[in-house]
Amino acid sequence: MVIQRILRHANVSTTATDYIKTAADDVRKATTKLENHIVDGGEIQSDTAGTLESNLPVEPSTVQ
Repeated sequence: MVIQRILRHANVSTTATDYIKTAADDVRKATTKLENHIVDGGEIQSDTAGTLESNLPVEPSTVQ
């Protein structure tokens, strides 16, 4: 019901059919392991390739 409200679906069956999927045991275990790693302050990797830097101009340009 919460997800239905967030996604603004009029009918909960839309949410259940399109967004709620069951996960196999190995997927649940991997997800739990990942969540625990994040909570435990897992290693944070830096952006060594510079792919996250903004390429936007400092000042907005005008289109002519």
